[in-house]
Amino acid sequence: MIRVVTDSASDLPPELADAEGIEVVPLYVTFGGETYRDGVDLKPQEFFARLRASDELPTTAQPTPGDFVRAFERLASQGATGIVVLTLSSGISGTFNSALQAARMWKERAVEVIDSRTALMAQGFGALAAARLARAQASLEEVANEARRVLKRTRLLAAVPTLEYLRRGGRIGRAAALVGNLLQIKPVVGDQDGVVTPVARLRTWKRALGYIMNRAVEELTPGQGRLAVMHADALEDAQRVLEQLVERVKPVETILTDFSPVLGTHSGPGAICVVYYQ
Repeated sequence: MIRVVTDSASDLPPELADAEGIEVVPLYVTFGGETYRDGVDLKPQEFFARLRASDELPTTAQPTPGDFVRAFERLASQGATGIVVLTLSSGISGTFNSALQAARMWKERAVEVIDSRTALMAQGFGALAAARLARAQASLEEVANEARRVLKRTRLLAAVPTLEYLRRGGRIGRAAALVGNLLQIKPVVGDQDGVVTPVARLRTWKRALGYIMNRAVEELTPGQGRLAVMHADALEDAQRVLEQLVERVKPVETILTDFSPVLGTHSGPGAICVVYYQ
């Protein structure tokens, strides 16, 4: 049987990953001098509470090749005959290169490593589709192709309530952040060409959320799409967005989940992301 591996930037709910047989390799977050496995040693709720109270910005790091090799060995011991790996975009992180190195080091089973060129549940939906096909006894090539098919069809849009964390993480300059915050600009970003790309700048949070919802409604056929809403310690906003989208597009699958600490480091608290495909 083919098994699927992804990393914690996929933001798959742990219970869903377990149910679908997906192995999740965590990235790392260093905060307050301590290093944690993303979503394992440091859960989103605890992380965002610390982030709101801290003047220090955490740092993040990709898994090591050894982390991936250990995941491959666990799956081989469970009977895996081949492994498909979907990683966080290589334009954002070195995780893809770590997985590729691991696949070259480990010769016991065939391993196909795919650069998702995205993150969050856009990456997660690719892993889910691959794992579901794998459970139907598909070949390694078929499973990998299914992941690529879904990745190509998936769209990601995220609204960010403040520019401060992007500034602190070096994504924009101090002057731009000051002007943006004074003008109440709420950026919307996407994942074009594997990197975080500005899509729109709205003057209010309500308009930013409306923008990402309207894009999903425009691009999904009612009753056919799959939809995920992710939040960075903003559950009430996320629930409202999901409720409105369910009413408007009636997706066949919905997922509500947290930003992982790794991605929350760069978004800051309050961000909302919508991911969808059909």
